Amino acid sequence: SRGWFQSSGLVGMMLHNRLPYKSVMTHGFVLGEKGKKMAKSGKNGKSPMEVIEKYNADILRLWAISSDALHDIKFSDAAMATHTETFRKIRNTLRYLESVANKGNGEKRIHHFDDIDKYIIERLRNTIQSASDALDEMSLPKYVSAIKEFCINDLSQFYFEARKDILYCGTEHERLNIGACMAIVYRNISVL
Repeated sequence: SRGWFQSSGLVGMMLHNRLPYKSVMTHGFVLGEKGKKMAKSGKNGKSPMEVIEKYNADILRLWAISSDALHDIKFSDAAMATHTETFRKIRNTLRYLESVANKGNGEKRIHHFDDIDKYIIERLRNTIQSASDALDEMSLPKYVSAIKEFCINDLSQFYFEARKDILYCGTEHERLNIGACMAIVYRNISVL
């Protein structure tokens, strides 16, 4: 609770003239669909295991890091459904990237990137910078948003659409170049 960090901070400052922790991030209460604090005593609480059984651990993690920890956090089935859809889109984008990257023999066959490939690599650099800045600020929702926007908007809706005809009908050289570009993107985005 926030009170524990405050009281331990006060005691640490009084006794040792320093805080007993290097940094701390606290959050408010978890609220149910009606805006009421979730608690076992209020009979509206849910254990993490219940949520994991219904949605899975990855969806629970995505919900947690997408939530603004500076305010009370809302939990609802509708929010979990939204995070389930976001997770599915990101996962499918990464799977597609990986499959094309593997067909392109990784980055070993790079011959020439055209403007669209260069654009997506620049967007990747911007996404990595945005995600890194968000982590430095301890803003996990911004971190998730940067990755989500890149995967869904830049890759799935733009780049994959622009490249699908070449992947089906282009020359081997063109397909290998796209595979090399996707290998670079996959290697970097999958570690975020």
